[in-house]
Amino acid sequence: MLNLSKELIQTLCRKIGFYPRRSSGQNFLYNQDTIRKILDESDLSKDDIILEIGPGLGFLTEMIATRAKKLVAVELDRRLAGFLKDKLSAYKNTEVIRADIFEIDLKKHFKDNEYKLIANLPYNITSLVLRNFLALPPRPREMLLLVQKEVAERICARPGEMSLLSLVCQYYSSPRIIKNIGRENFWPEPKVDTCLIKLKNIGARSKMAGGERAFFKLIKVGFSAKRKKLTNNLKNGLGISAEISQKALKKQNLDPQIRPQQLSLENWLLLSKYFFDILI
Repeated sequence: MLNLSKELIQTLCRKIGFYPRRSSGQNFLYNQDTIRKILDESDLSKDDIILEIGPGLGFLTEMIATRAKKLVAVELDRRLAGFLKDKLSAYKNTEVIRADIFEIDLKKHFKDNEYKLIANLPYNITSLVLRNFLALPPRPREMLLLVQKEVAERICARPGEMSLLSLVCQYYSSPRIIKNIGRENFWPEPKVDTCLIKLKNIGARSKMAGGERAFFKLIKVGFSAKRKKLTNNLKNGLGISAEISQKALKKQNLDPQIRPQQLSLENWLLLSKYFFDILI
């Protein structure tokens, strides 16, 4: 790897006429230890197929290309994409696509659970990436993402701090925080810190017919007013009596005074089975 520095990145950007925009979340990571950590956590083999979103100047990308069977790197910016195509032209296993990731027909490139996704995500598209790649085929086998620290903590939250985001991500995957990365390791320096997170075992947990739909309808009802007691939200959202709502909670040994953020994923899954006929 080159001796990476903020100055090197600035020089390369000037050379290709590229000027990062904070509003677009264009922040280049130049901490070599973190780049190596990403590479280590990706656990690449010669059988791996990789999708990288936002490869930037391609420091990590080139290292992936030397280890993977196939690499598809999707870059929105015209100048960066042109630079990458020249830089990676010797790697026959690598394709650089200049496009919006949300406008690509991924089924032309990947099969469901066949590939790994690696990305340094602009903060403003994190939720959309999670929603698209966790819920819709072709899903990756696992994801290794750089995301805003606050978002990473919400994704990996435990009972007491659960949210719709944490439940959705934990329904579809097993997420964990790998490493905290200070803002000083990026250029331009963002206003917030970043985390490297890994999401494994991607795929819906519920196998019963309609189970996924029931689960998501229930958590939407449950979090309709997260500061209120869950029994009230269930009563109002499902059109049931307070007695029925409380009975469902007591069946799991849950306090009738409990609030939605205090329940675990397993609690919600069991509740969705309990109210299955109402939800479907």
